[in-house]
Amino acid sequence: MRSCPLCSRRAPSRACPALKTDICSPCCGTKRRREVSCPEECGYLHKGREALEGRAQEFTDLREVRAMDPEFMNAVEIAILAVRGTRFHDLKDSEVREAAQNLFKTAETGEKGLIYEYRSPDPRIQILIDALNKVIQPYLEGKGVSHKVSTMELKAVLMAILNATKVSIRSDPDSTAYLDLITLYVRSPMEERRPSGIIQLP
Repeated sequence: MRSCPLCSRRAPSRACPALKTDICSPCCGTKRRREVSCPEECGYLHKGREALEGRAQEFTDLREVRAMDPEFMNAVEIAILAVRGTRFHDLKDSEVREAAQNLFKTAETGEKGLIYEYRSPDPRIQILIDALNKVIQPYLEGKGVSHKVSTMELKAVLMAILNATKVSIRSDPDSTAYLDLITLYVRSPMEERRPSGIIQLP
């Protein structure tokens, strides 16, 4: 009996347009846009989005801020997903929230004319903060990017992330609902140039 090529355990039941073969339903649900680069025409991708959006009705701020500056928001979310994909596969929304809180406090302090970077004693969270800073600083300085972002705009993005993660961890401290949501939408420039298949986040 043929088995799913991703887990080698269960029987394949869904046609995967990215891998051009059949995979099992659990692998489709858990590896979608995390390990498999799903094309936009995939019906299961759209069903997954609809299911997540149904659970994330309170993520309004996130959608509104993304609409205001999709490029910057996408860059921030790519950095988050890169850490999840390359360093901590078990990254949780609560850790993203703590990193965003530290960055928000650093931005507020900078508005007062003080230079102070809030750091985390947790190495996982600090690694995420450092990865986000590498993306954020060029936009704040307007160097090597398409446009400059103000501190107020940065704070809006961070607040949207804080609000989204607050919603997601309200009923489950170990939730990854926010991370799963952005995984469905964010696509890195490298991925756009790569043939459909396994994602290797930078």
